[in-house]
Amino acid sequence: MEDNIFLDWPKRFHIFVGIARGLVYLHEDLQPCIIHRDIKASNILLDNNLNAKIADFGLARLFSDDQSQLFTQVAGTIGYMSPEYATLGQLSTKVDVYSFGILLLEIISGRKAILQNATTNMYLVEWAWSLHKTNMLISLVDQKLHNTIVESEMRHAINVALLCVQVETTKRPIMSEVLSMLQGEMDLPNILPSSSQISVSSLFLNVSTSESNHFLSSPIPNNYSNAEVELTNLDPR
Repeated sequence: MEDNIFLDWPKRFHIFVGIARGLVYLHEDLQPCIIHRDIKASNILLDNNLNAKIADFGLARLFSDDQSQLFTQVAGTIGYMSPEYATLGQLSTKVDVYSFGILLLEIISGRKAILQNATTNMYLVEWAWSLHKTNMLISLVDQKLHNTIVESEMRHAINVALLCVQVETTKRPIMSEVLSMLQGEMDLPNILPSSSQISVSSLFLNVSTSESNHFLSSPIPNNYSNAEVELTNLDPR
């Protein structure tokens, strides 16, 4: 597979639905279930048919039930970790759901989980919530896709992503529900974020070991890096 192949909307849809199926298998088909803890673009492999494979289970944990557990040592990737896990060490399958929501936002926007410019960082999830609040969600979409998408389908996918990244774990769907919503087999509930829903960066200020990450109120961060998300092919290295 070519490394720089253009991924149109049908290809991207195929990829994130495949990732969702993989997480359904890990969370709901296996006993005990597996929580990956590090779902991100670099841990998704693609074969020649763009079928997604979840990779790198080095941080994965087996769970015998669906209850959350507390961990004193948090491991994962800043930008993908859910607030309750990053700050409290609370681990459940909803941690992977949150990470999937971030990854879905990346695939839709073509941007990385943390947007960077010369002086500061901004979380992609916070930009998405700010666009949701101002009814400008379509601004999130990768500009390369604008001539090939149906706006209603794109808004639907973004709203599924926003459901996955709710701050409150009880408001996040399980992965089988995510898959059903993506495939149009289940209606989406209303998304009514609270004011805390768009202040994720404040939760991570004491978590990042490299530098502080601050949220800027810019509705469309044109001055931020538009480095594209990269998914890895499955060819031997």
